[in-house]
Amino acid sequence: LMSRLSDLAFERRCFPKNSQDFFRAIPCPVGNICPDEDDRTNVISGYQLTFRIQDVIQARFWYLALVNCILDDACNWVQFNSTVDLQYELWLVNGHPSRKNRNPLEHQFSVEQQDTLELYLFACCIFIALFGAHFYSISLGGGLRSHPSVGMLLLVGLQALYYSLCCVHCIAIVVGGVSIVPLLHVGDLLFSLADVLFGLLLVHFATSWPKSFQHFPAKRKLTIFGPLALTAQLILTICATMSRVELLPNHFVETWPGWLILALRLLLMKWFLTELRISLQRERDSSHRSKFLLHFGSGYMVWFIYLVALGALVAEFSVLWRYKVLNGICFFANFVAYASMVHLFWPRSALQKLLCSNNHAFDSTKDSTDWDEYEQAIIISSSSGDR
Repeated sequence: LMSRLSDLAFERRCFPKNSQDFFRAIPCPVGNICPDEDDRTNVISGYQLTFRIQDVIQARFWYLALVNCILDDACNWVQFNSTVDLQYELWLVNGHPSRKNRNPLEHQFSVEQQDTLELYLFACCIFIALFGAHFYSISLGGGLRSHPSVGMLLLVGLQALYYSLCCVHCIAIVVGGVSIVPLLHVGDLLFSLADVLFGLLLVHFATSWPKSFQHFPAKRKLTIFGPLALTAQLILTICATMSRVELLPNHFVETWPGWLILALRLLLMKWFLTELRISLQRERDSSHRSKFLLHFGSGYMVWFIYLVALGALVAEFSVLWRYKVLNGICFFANFVAYASMVHLFWPRSALQKLLCSNNHAFDSTKDSTDWDEYEQAIIISSSSGDR
């Protein structure tokens, strides 16, 4: 590291011909500027050293490194073996400190994180409004009697809480320049929890089609495998949080546990499509409900698959824009998926009549063994048809 910098950085004694202002020798004299600061006017008032960086053409990542090395008499870098206690406060900002009021929401953020506060505030307001709309729809429908509706309300609330925590985290950076990292970790867990629960809700919806169909054996699978999927998702999220690179605000899809989360998402999608195919077989005599199920399945299959596609294409995004693009796409996809489901549960929606079947072709009170045989027959016949 230091040998490469020696070809670029200026140092008065050893590298007087270099032009880049990279080095600062510490400790600095108490109450005075550092020895490498040859022009006091370039130092921000109240500080001992100042690095001024100006990327005119394109923004770049800059890193501040504290290195335990000194230059010997022969201008070679050697390790400094003495022990020195340092007290320091380093303040990194984007823009001149005297002009921080021109853009206070971005002054404390690096380029790749700028505009994230505005995105989180907008997303938080949108999901709070969606939470209120769904709560109102539940009150119109007679209160908290429908378990899927209450579950959907909980999921919208988790999304609103997640973006609220992100807003608090960003506001803390705006005010004091210091992030509240635990808030981000809690927010990641909430986002992951809402994500897997929404996938399980879609599986439950496909399993329970229509509302009057209450005893289909696939619900036992949901009771058994649902908690397993939830536990696996939370464990992988914790692992993804621990394996992130601290120098960059990367997304969980850029970590190896994130890829396992995407694999779990694909398994949920496969489960959802299998249950939806069985429901289509039950609704073969109703063209309206069959068409709705086809549109419903294709639409939410996009929601299952979009994050996997992002994981495959994440390397194609510039690091300067990657964090904002991924968060923006995730917000948009989740909002469309959640809003569509809230509309589906709306008591005055025209789609409500498709959710009920008073004269269903199958008797849902039959023995569960008969339904197991029926489900296996559908899966086998579908597999044969595919071949």
